Amino acid sequence: MAGSVPRSVPRVAPVPSVLWPQLEELASFVGSAPLPPSANVPGLLERLRTAGPGPTTEPIVRRRLPLAVDGYLRALTWQPWAVDGADPAAELARAVDEMAALVPAS
Repeated sequence: MAGSVPRSVPRVAPVPSVLWPQLEELASFVGSAPLPPSANVPGLLERLRTAGPGPTTEPIVRRRLPLAVDGYLRALTWQPWAVDGADPAAELARAVDEMAALVPAS
């Protein structure tokens, strides 16, 4: 059309998608906990976000990761009295690695 003025399309800001509220709640809690960087919990959370809810990932979010974090925090609390010399950070890192191996690649 000759002489028509092109209309600009207003840009809409992307809306953050909360597809998996349980994962976001867990990520918020984990983000506030004093976890060792060596455990790479943020990496696991990102893999879970990418994979999305499913039969393999949901048990990790609902049970396995919360229990691993709880175990780490408890072990850290009781470490001065532990007689076995276990390293809570290494145990958490091992558990996170096991969980990450279960998350389907996307």
